Amino acid sequence: MYSPSYYGKKKGYQFVGWSKEPDGEPLQSFSNLTAENNGVVTLYAIWRGKEYYVYFSASTSSAEGLMPSVRYEYGTKFKFPPNAFTCAGKRFVGWTASSYPYDEVLFVDEEEVDDLDALIKDDWSWSLQVYAVWESIVPKPVLSSLYGLS
Repeated sequence: MYSPSYYGKKKGYQFVGWSKEPDGEPLQSFSNLTAENNGVVTLYAIWRGKEYYVYFSASTSSAEGLMPSVRYEYGTKFKFPPNAFTCAGKRFVGWTASSYPYDEVLFVDEEEVDDLDALIKDDWSWSLQVYAVWESIVPKPVLSSLYGLS
């Protein structure tokens, strides 16, 4: 027997096969599904979240460091790895999904989020880029004892 065709679509997921159980593993064979000839069998479509890769950008050429991409499965929790970028005179404050402007922080360092699904623009992309958001470090004023200040 052959595998039944399926032409449906589910955003962020890929069809991986049929199962006799709603949450079961895809069947490897479609023969002898029932004990009786011409018996009725209910099959369930099995979906798995597509794999995406999250890429990290330092957002500025003055930043140093490298961050490897991280695999993310659509529909699952995601934990941001610790930021590995540094930038002289700036403090890392989080991640955003837009390359410009860089000021809207969507995720803080090492934050765990329920999913990144809202950031995935279309069903054809297999990657997601996030950009570091930096703020300037304002030096604390040095009070001089010359003027009686301490």
